[in-house]
Amino acid sequence: MSFLHRYLAAVQSFTGVSLDAVTSGRAEVARNALPQAVLFPGVGWLTGLLACTVFALLGLVLPDGAYAPLVAAVGCTAATLCFTRGHHEKALALSADRLCLSTADRPQAGGLPGAPLGIDGVLTLGLALAAKLSLLAVLAGQSPPAVLAALLAAQVVSRFWPLVFARAHAHRDDIAGRPTHPLSHSLTHRELGLAFLWCVPPLAIAWWGDSGLFALLSLAASGASVWAARRLLQRKRQPVDGMALEAAQQVGEIGFYLGAAIALALG
Repeated sequence: MSFLHRYLAAVQSFTGVSLDAVTSGRAEVARNALPQAVLFPGVGWLTGLLACTVFALLGLVLPDGAYAPLVAAVGCTAATLCFTRGHHEKALALSADRLCLSTADRPQAGGLPGAPLGIDGVLTLGLALAAKLSLLAVLAGQSPPAVLAALLAAQVVSRFWPLVFARAHAHRDDIAGRPTHPLSHSLTHRELGLAFLWCVPPLAIAWWGDSGLFALLSLAASGASVWAARRLLQRKRQPVDGMALEAAQQVGEIGFYLGAAIALALG
């Protein structure tokens, strides 16, 4: 099977895009190709390019003003939510619910796919979206090229850290009754290296477009955020399943924007 077909199959798995043309090739992809998780950061390229395009177009058509960057941030975030169907945002909210439940309550209450979203999940999701929008507005207010570089790189890099997360735990998806999640494979070091190659061009663009500090601090903040999320799961003795890994993408994305904003302030 060609790389294009493998990539399209990964896009179908990790976003809300339906690609019927590759549906018949799913079994062949599973048997003969690298795990789809290796292509997860590559799907971030599409999401990032969509975010950059919408942000740039809104920036061109909106009148100059204090709220223009915020409106552009809302627009590009809405576009990415539609593209991914909010899979990662849902996972973040459900993971927050699950973290706040007692051990006895977990099988009966929220924090599982299909369960009603609890107050902890709602608050977490609201705060996450607010953090994302405000950080993007801050970046755009300081440097329009920097926010575009951050939008692209954050979508790619934040999809790499969950793979490291999974490798560190060498886990299996352990929620009863759930199908195996595409991210629930422990990748080899070689496969992790291939996944990281997706991150090199956007980080190079960020380095060239702004500075080495901008690229490195953003990368470090993103990784540190996911590491902190991993430590929280360990302390709460939570399973590291596909839902937790999707939630880690959101944590890594917000961490990247935070690091980028700090780098601009230091620069």
